[in-house]
Amino acid sequence: MLEYMVCSIAGSGIPGYFDGNRMTCKMNCPSGIAIGQGDCVFVSDRQNHCIRRLPGLEDQPQQGKEDDIITFAGVPRKSGSEDGPKRSSLFNEPGGICCLRVSLPLVAFWYSCRKYSLILGVEWQDPGG
Repeated sequence: MLEYMVCSIAGSGIPGYFDGNRMTCKMNCPSGIAIGQGDCVFVSDRQNHCIRRLPGLEDQPQQGKEDDIITFAGVPRKSGSEDGPKRSSLFNEPGGICCLRVSLPLVAFWYSCRKYSLILGVEWQDPGG
């Protein structure tokens, strides 16, 4: 029988918002996780209304920033449903998240009844709902 170990990959355990080292950053109700290209990790940060990202093996962050989590999309702590560039678009409690072959996240929302995908750095709303 296999044994598994549970461990934290990011977050200080204190609710809030703070980009930075993966163990001292703050998130508020992370609710979805997806592994992207190069093993980067996307997290839907539900109560901060944004998508966060941990670097993967193919990233080349600045020295000392290798373990930093960043806000990938959305405006932290500002909810809404607005299309636009990834850092000015608005999300309302993003929930489930997954990555396709292009390794950019697809995000599901709790209350806005919208589906989004972030394709090639451009946010796109599915016209089918």
